Amino acid sequence: MASRTPDGPVQPARLPVPVLDPGDSGDQGPVLTNPDLDPATGTLGTVQMGRALDDCGMQAAWRWDHTHFVLARMTLQRACGGSAPRGDWPVLYRSVM
Repeated sequence: MASRTPDGPVQPARLPVPVLDPGDSGDQGPVLTNPDLDPATGTLGTVQMGRALDDCGMQAAWRWDHTHFVLARMTLQRACGGSAPRGDWPVLYRSVM
């Protein structure tokens, strides 16, 4: 089992995401909205709702590969306005786990 003691300075996790627009970095950054960590599977998730109706936003999950987090799934619904709730947002990325 890997040690939980850092070998050097602690760094924020970098969370890769698909580049959607020119100028995007492809990095979610160190801040997550509504984060959820499942230690049993090494999965870290986030949900960012555009508004409280849950009809737009982004949902993503990353898996820990013992070195860094790798994107496992991402859904995105940019347009708000009565569209389907989160479970039906378009899938932008899905890995085979």
